[in-house]
Amino acid sequence: KHFETILSILQLNEIESLLIDRCASPLQLRRWPHLPNLTTLRLQGVRNFRDVFKFARKHGNTLSHLTVQSSGYFRTVSTVRSHFSHNEENKQNSK
Repeated sequence: KHFETILSILQLNEIESLLIDRCASPLQLRRWPHLPNLTTLRLQGVRNFRDVFKFARKHGNTLSHLTVQSSGYFRTVSTVRSHFSHNEENKQNSK
């Protein structure tokens, strides 16, 4: 309820840069409406990359800088790295 109150006083059309600390509120990323001029997004304490991809896709026309810092409690980053390195190996082997 407090988050909606804060959103109601912000001028969403003027927001160009946004920092979200997911440790403070895990629902913050889902509750933000579309920000038509968002160019820079920085996320800290990310636990679920699915929400990040959804948010980034929603703002794909304007977003030019995205920084994602995963939570120290989760090892998702190593999973993502192994996925990309596996895909790179497949590309190398197919040549």
